[in-house]
Amino acid sequence: MFATFAEDGPSLDAWLGDFRWYLDMLLDNEDGGTELIGGCIKSVMNANWKFGVENFIGDAYHAGWTHDSGCRSMNNGEPFPPIDMENSYHASVNGHGWEFGTEGVGDLFLLGRPKVLEYYERIRPKMAQRLGEMRSKIFGSVASASIFPNVSFLPGISTFRQWQPKGPMEFELKTWVIVNKTMPDDIKDEITKGVMQTFGPGGTFEMDDGENWSNCTTVNRGVITRHERLHYRCGISRQIDHDTLPGIVYRGQYNDANQRGFYQRWLDMMEADKLDTMPQRPEPRLSGVGETRNLPGLFAL
Repeated sequence: MFATFAEDGPSLDAWLGDFRWYLDMLLDNEDGGTELIGGCIKSVMNANWKFGVENFIGDAYHAGWTHDSGCRSMNNGEPFPPIDMENSYHASVNGHGWEFGTEGVGDLFLLGRPKVLEYYERIRPKMAQRLGEMRSKIFGSVASASIFPNVSFLPGISTFRQWQPKGPMEFELKTWVIVNKTMPDDIKDEITKGVMQTFGPGGTFEMDDGENWSNCTTVNRGVITRHERLHYRCGISRQIDHDTLPGIVYRGQYNDANQRGFYQRWLDMMEADKLDTMPQRPEPRLSGVGETRNLPGLFAL
């Protein structure tokens, strides 16, 4: 799935860096690994591709108002899950980003499939043994993530996607459903239906987001708007050192930290003569570690 045409390009492990610790919550939370099922769905949106990446890499702030009506319609009138600002985080590694809570159920609830929630609750103790307690709490929480530059996913909802630019004002969105290979077929079917209901082209949440992206693209083409500065300082004073979480970590999901990390990496690439001259943000801690399984966090290194 991942390749490079650059002869001097980094390996995939080097490109992902310490973000592998987070990525394994999606790809390695159970024996057997993962697979993409149901084929690829393609849709075209009249928006700049970076709006989608930015949305998934760190924008928890929009969810409570953009998706509230969709959430209530699917979950017996229940509102969008609240955000615990003390126990939620942004984590960024070289432009990759994962924003997340630690309650373990928010995204699974939003999928609207009780059988899927029950399944993950059954395997969560084994997940904790496999990946450590912190990662078992993160998985399934209200969360979203992006791999720099243009791959995104929702780990609890199981949509996996690529934003393919078709010019500055249009992109093609390619989406898949990602599941654990060893899941029973009825759980895979439930997840597929849930993804289509929420983040398929006609899904309740996807239509909400698409409207935001296209309208933001249109508004930002205006003469006056293009002379204004955009504000990306939300949470700028909340950077922390965390004994478990790798990367550049900020407390609180309502934050612009990962968005800043994404655009900083974009700037790094624009200014670098060669890929190997780009700075590491931050310096890697997992270099030489083949598998992050059984690594609870930084304190284990």
